Parts: sequence; C-alpha cells; structure tokens
Amino acid sequence: MHQDRKLWAVTILSIGIFLTGLQDAFIKYLSADYPFHQLQLIRCALAVALVALIGLFTGAFARFRWEGMWPVVARGLLLGGASALYYISLAAMTLADAMAIYFALPLIVVALSGLMLREEVQAWRWFAALAGFAGVLITIRPG
Repeated sequence: MHQDRKLWAVTILSIGIFLTGLQDAFIKYLSADYPFHQLQLIRCALAVALVALIGLFTGAFARFRWEGMWPVVARGLLLGGASALYYISLAAMTLADAMAIYFALPLIVVALSGLMLREEVQAWRWFAALAGFAGVLITIRPG
C-alpha cells in the first residue's frame, strides 16, 4: 500500500473514532430523556439513509449480489446486538466507565483472531492485549 493511502486511511479512521465518541456522548446525554429503542431507531434510520446515498452516488447497488451474503447478515445481527447492549449500558453507568470496559475489545479480538480465523497470534500481541486489559482493570477497579 502506498504511503499516501496509509495516511488517508489513518485520517479517515481517526475521524470515524472521533465521531463514534461524539455519538456515544450524545446517546449518554439523551438516554435520560428518551427510551433506548427510540434512540436506536433514529440512529439506524440515519445510518441506512447515509449508506443508501453513498450506494446511489458510487453505483454500488449495481454490483450488489445476494449469494454468499449470510456471513455479512450474521455480522450485522451481531453488530446490532452488541450496539444495543452497549447503548443500554450507557444509561446505567458513566461514559468513562463504559469506554474503559469497551477497551477490553483488543483482548477479545486477539483471542478470536486465533480461534475463528486461524491466524497466528504472536506472543508480543498477546502481551500487548493483556497489558491493555490490565489498564482496563485498573481504570474500572472491579470490586
């Protein structure tokens, strides 16, 4: 991959992470006054509209095919369930604690990349994920 594409990818990812944090803050703020299902419905409806616009302008719908789509559907269902549980938890805890627990994700990804994808996970990656998880435990101080 060319260096200029890497910089573009990092820029786009950074913007996405910033917007995700902003979205989480909005959900936390609004969860005191609006029920979860209403917030989730509006969030998903706006996401569908945005994806539809991107699909229309890029011509992606012309290349769409259904065969072999079940893993994508399964991933979407898992993502929807994870998102729902995460946003429900925001109403009951501080945003800082929710984000600290969320940062346990690298440990889960490292474990699942070996188990599900049969990728070789080097020892240094396990160490880094475990060190990050130790930071999560220090932050949330369970018990």
